[in-house]
Amino acid sequence: DASGDDPAKLLPRAPESITAFRAEWNWSDIDQSSFQRLLRNHGIWSERNSDAHSPNVSLWTLLVVHRKQLGKIIIRGLSTVGANAERHVDDYLAALSEGIPAPQNRELARMSWLEFALNPFPDLFGMPPGGVSVKVKDAMLKKPLTDRQIAVAYDYMTRTDYDVMGGAFGFATYGGRINTVAPDATASAQLYFRHRM
Repeated sequence: DASGDDPAKLLPRAPESITAFRAEWNWSDIDQSSFQRLLRNHGIWSERNSDAHSPNVSLWTLLVVHRKQLGKIIIRGLSTVGANAERHVDDYLAALSEGIPAPQNRELARMSWLEFALNPFPDLFGMPPGGVSVKVKDAMLKKPLTDRQIAVAYDYMTRTDYDVMGGAFGFATYGGRINTVAPDATASAQLYFRHRM
């Protein structure tokens, strides 16, 4: 808990380093049961690791499910545990892919906090030539999606009666220390959530 009026002491210290990672599954390797397992694994992991005392509070992830026409389901994220980041990421990816094919094309990049802050996830935030138009909806989830919700998502992501490359949904992990503040002690409406959708 912060106290005093010195801003240098009120703000959290920057981590020693940031390790960004990215991996992907090819839709050609994912059927409905493995899709359900992947989303269930992510939801369970998020719920189990949302506590402020979780050993994984220093790991942030974003699972992005693109429509099947695009061909990829992408996981990216970052770890701030320093020298142990590679193992941290590998343990997470193993939990996420339990019972399904492992993700491919795993990339790791270690950098300083400032390097990351100046250019976070360039493949995610880079603008293609000519720009892009998007419509975004956001929700906070306390519980993982149900099997029925996952089945509906699978149907919409894989249907072939219309040919639209665009369309995706994602889950960002969210939790940790923010979940320790009583709801009546903050103006934040984002308490007690496990992940964002």
